[in-house]
Amino acid sequence: MSRSEKIEFLIKELEKENDTSFLALLKSDRRTYLRALMNITMPVKLSDDYYRTEYELLKEESENRPLLKIGDSSPSPINNRMALLKGDITCVEIDAIVNAANTSMLGCFHPLHNCIDNIIGSRAGLALRKELLDQLDREGIKEDKEGKARLTKAYALPSKYIIHTVGPIVLDHSPSKENEETLSSCYMECLKRLKKEGGKSIAFPTISTGVFGYPKDMAAKVAIKAVQTFLESDDTLEKVLFIAFEDVDYEIYKRELELN
Repeated sequence: MSRSEKIEFLIKELEKENDTSFLALLKSDRRTYLRALMNITMPVKLSDDYYRTEYELLKEESENRPLLKIGDSSPSPINNRMALLKGDITCVEIDAIVNAANTSMLGCFHPLHNCIDNIIGSRAGLALRKELLDQLDREGIKEDKEGKARLTKAYALPSKYIIHTVGPIVLDHSPSKENEETLSSCYMECLKRLKKEGGKSIAFPTISTGVFGYPKDMAAKVAIKAVQTFLESDDTLEKVLFIAFEDVDYEIYKRELELN
């Protein structure tokens, strides 16, 4: 199938699962419409043809994006196993990337939302959402707690794994001691999960600093302290990247990692 044929096939399959009336204004841009459909689709079992075609489309798109590599990063003089890289975390070639998830652990269901959870899910594919539901069902739980870590395959992304963690919500932008401990736990638990899997490298986004409201500069200090503490007692991990998508995050991490 051509690219356009794949898109049309996937749209047809997902329209069977969803009420699409509220997406009418998006239908003229077929690729955008497909992403919106993916975002609203519950983690039902889709056909093998769907998953295969979706993977082929998303993998082709992934391979056409500029790849970010560990060697492109700037190592910190604090610890050269910590490094900073500016760009899109879904383009990093590494053992694991971290997803800043919500407690449902099933991804973002808001069509075309620009949060990292939505972008990762949209580019990895709906098999990711199904794997997460299967994990929750096996454990007999409906949601995950903040500060934990859960590992899945990365599907169409260039990393091997995705590690999902739920950061604290800070509604008043004034983190409590508990908020700080929870955010630190997010980083520590992700590193532990990576080590358990035998991975050597990981890329972190800026957890909890978007709609969850944790002040960016304060979150960076917590993140770096947690990673440095872990690395002081571990000699197996080779590289921990902090990925900054926005200029403001890059400048904060550049300062805190003493890269000025």
